[in-house]
Amino acid sequence: MIIIIVVIAGMYFMYHIIKELMDEKAYLRGQSLAQRISRTVQIINDKAYNGMGDIIDMETRGFSLYQKGGDQIIRFQYETGELIITWRYLLYRLEIAHEKVFHNIRNLTLEQQENIAVTMIHEMEEVINSHKRVVVGMD
Repeated sequence: MIIIIVVIAGMYFMYHIIKELMDEKAYLRGQSLAQRISRTVQIINDKAYNGMGDIIDMETRGFSLYQKGGDQIIRFQYETGELIITWRYLLYRLEIAHEKVFHNIRNLTLEQQENIAVTMIHEMEEVINSHKRVVVGMD
């Protein structure tokens, strides 16, 4: 009896994994991640690079935003309905990084994309300011 329950539970679990992977594949079909979150990318690009950043390392599930000769790189990665943004910044010869996971990002509205960008920018500004205070000995 226990074996039957374990087998049924395993099949249920496998069904959900396969369904999630199929949904993810369907989500990324036709448009790249950069296109799907273009408003988020535009706002962050405007703030980090004055609109001069370029999308590099384009992959199905992710890409980076970078400006040649710049001191920061921003990575956007999509994993099973989540957007992971990792912002790396070289400041005072030390790299600081901030990563945030945004959940349920399939089919975002423009307003939701803007909120993601504003949240990430605000949090990164706090990380940078904290780092500056530590480096110059104010903390």
